[in-house]
Amino acid sequence: MMYLPRLDQHRVAPAALTIGVHALLAMILFLGVRWQIHSPNPVSVELWSPQEISTPVPAEAPAVIPEAVAPPPVPKVAPPPPTPESVRPPSASAARTAQAPPDIAIEHAREERKRREEQARLEADREARKREDKQREERAQEQKRKEAKAREEKEREQRVREEQVRLDKLAQQELKDTQRRTIEQQLNAETAAVKADIARREAAARDAASSSAALAAARATWRDRISGKIRGNVVLPDNLTGNPEVAFDVLQLPTGEVMSAKLRRSSGVKAYDDAVERAIWKSSPLPRPERAELFERELHLVFKPKED
Repeated sequence: MMYLPRLDQHRVAPAALTIGVHALLAMILFLGVRWQIHSPNPVSVELWSPQEISTPVPAEAPAVIPEAVAPPPVPKVAPPPPTPESVRPPSASAARTAQAPPDIAIEHAREERKRREEQARLEADREARKREDKQREERAQEQKRKEAKAREEKEREQRVREEQVRLDKLAQQELKDTQRRTIEQQLNAETAAVKADIARREAAARDAASSSAALAAARATWRDRISGKIRGNVVLPDNLTGNPEVAFDVLQLPTGEVMSAKLRRSSGVKAYDDAVERAIWKSSPLPRPERAELFERELHLVFKPKED
């Protein structure tokens, strides 16, 4: 059952006027048609069966006018039971449509259909816009999620790089600390050795005060041992003539290892000077003294090819 929408207040008066004018025109047309209706003249009809048509009729036979056959009664169809929708009371617009002439009802129905189609189109447009807005919002959210994920990945990589740099700096610092501790240990060991050497020298000095002659003889013996070892490693050049004298300043460790050998006074023959320098390095470690207090870190040694 079709229900017409309810008219607005500003459209009620024009609609009522239109309905009234159409109703008046319909009544005038109806009355005009009724005045022109006349009772039709009776008409006689002969009915012939197929057998009668094929059989010739005598000329003298009078014409028989059969009685008019009444048409069979039309059976009455019971109306269908009312549905829940048909039971509902009609709206005011539906009542006005039922009372209006057929043309007005058709026009209203057409307008109602157009209005519903327009409303359906507008509703479809709104739904389409809603879907587009929803898709646009979903795309924007997806873009935001991607940007957030990329930003988190970048921040994580940055943290990893910073942590790696921190670990590298820590490793370098630990390496520097280890090297510093090693150097400090070496310096401490050398300092301890120097202090021990100083202690020995001081002890030797104290002993030398009481037995300077014995210490001088012992030191001279130790020096002779060093000179003899070096002289044994000297390889004299073939073209050496005379008895030139060369002097070297030798710096040694308490263990006898030679640390440096500097030419103090040349013999004038470079080949002989080089031979003596090679002999000094070859003689390392030098003989150690029998007593610690006799040790001398710096030695002044003089060599001649032919010793007196």
